[in-house]
Parts: sequence; structure tokens; C-alpha cells
Amino acid sequence: MQALYAMPAFALLFLAILFAVCAACGAEYFFQRVVLRGITVDRTSAGVMTGIVGTLYSVILGFIVGAAWQQYDATRAHVGLEAASVGDAWHSSVGLAPQVRSAVRRDMLEYAHTMLDADWPAMRHGEFSARGDSLIMDATSAVNLTVPTNDSQSNAQQATAHLLNDLHDERQLRLSGNISISPFQWVILLMGSFVVVGFCCLFGIPHRRLQLAMLGAVTTMIASVLVLLFELQAPFRSDLGIPSTPWAQLIAHIQDMDAPSAPEPMKM
Repeated sequence: MQALYAMPAFALLFLAILFAVCAACGAEYFFQRVVLRGITVDRTSAGVMTGIVGTLYSVILGFIVGAAWQQYDATRAHVGLEAASVGDAWHSSVGLAPQVRSAVRRDMLEYAHTMLDADWPAMRHGEFSARGDSLIMDATSAVNLTVPTNDSQSNAQQATAHLLNDLHDERQLRLSGNISISPFQWVILLMGSFVVVGFCCLFGIPHRRLQLAMLGAVTTMIASVLVLLFELQAPFRSDLGIPSTPWAQLIAHIQDMDAPSAPEPMKM
């Protein structure tokens, strides 16, 4: 399975279509030359049955693909909100006492580096780094165990604590998004594809070349959608996985904010 995730999406798509079309054409030859040899088929009734089977399969396939697409988009949104929470916590800590502010900003910057260098590579294999949870807990403890001495520190403490809670929630939602479609669902989808292609093989049109062209088109569409579903089901493992770009941008932003400002040129 990991080898399939490591493949480029276009290469996997090409191999899947090639295998599916060759298998379908071989099955069509077997049915037409061996199974149905000398048998007359009522093509009107066969067309009705094929339409019913195809409609049922398209409904099931569309529903599962739609759910996977929504999960992918939701997980990508959680990644953006997670990175935004880290940046906001870094900014809101400006009102805290210097020692607490330094601790929170250090944890937030290390958290971003951990996501970029550890979490994302680990999630390619269905795992994650526990260091992120430790950093959130360390920053939360530093904020909540501090006794503010003025209103500014009190407001900053409440805002930063709230953002750290949001960060924890978004992290958990992001980790729960790396869930694959169950084997039972894959069995249903593959069984449906075999039935649809089988009906096309059994009840084709008399013109041989046109029959093979239409069979290849149907098989190509089914294989393409199944590959898309395979790529979407694990948002961090496949070639279409959610990139770590928000973390790289966040690190660059923090470094820019933390750098000393250049002196303005003097006016003559």
C-alpha cells in the first residue's frame, strides 16, 4: 500500500487505466467468443438492465467520492487554521511578561518547525510526532500558571490561552482526518465496477471496434474515479496530499517579525 502512495498520481492513474482496459478487453473477448458463442441476446432488455446497474453504481460511487472530497477539503482547512492559531498565539503573547512571552514564542516557533520537519514526513506513513502535543502543553502551562500583574497581561493571558486551546483542537481534527476508506467500502466499489464492466462485455453492440472503444471508455472512467478516491482517502499520504506550505510560510513570517527592524534612512 505504501508503494502505491509513493507513486506519482499520474503514473498510478496511467497504470490503473492500462490494467483495467486490458482486463476488460480480455473479459469481453472471453464472453463473446466462449460464453455467448451461438447465443442470441435481447439487446433491448439488456440495455435496460445495464442502465439500472450503471445508475445504482454511479450513485454509490458518487456518494463515497463526495464524502472523501469533503473530508480532504475539511482537513486542508484545519491545517490552515492550525497554522493560523500558532501565528496568532505568537502575536498575542506580546502582552505577557517577558519571560512567559519568550517561552510561548519559543514553543510556537518550535511547533512550526516540528510540523514541517517531523509531523509531515511521519504522516506520509500514517504516523505523527508526539512532540507537537508536548509543545502545546508546555506553552499552555506557561500561560495559565502565570499571575498577571496588570490588565494588559491579563488580556494577553486570556487571548493566548484561548488560541492555544484552538490550536489543540485543530491539531486533533487534522490528525483524525488521516482516515482511510474501510475495506468493506472498497469491496463494494470493486464489486460494482466488475458488474458494470461485465454487463458491458455481455451485452455489447454488434460492431466490434465500437464495442471495444465504448468498453474502454467506461473502464477508463471507472478506473480514474477509483484512483482519485484512493488519492483523496488519505490527505497526507498520497501524491495529492496536503502540502506543508502553511508551516514554511509561518516560519518565514515569524522570522521576519522577530528580526530587528532596519534603521530608516535619514532625510537630508
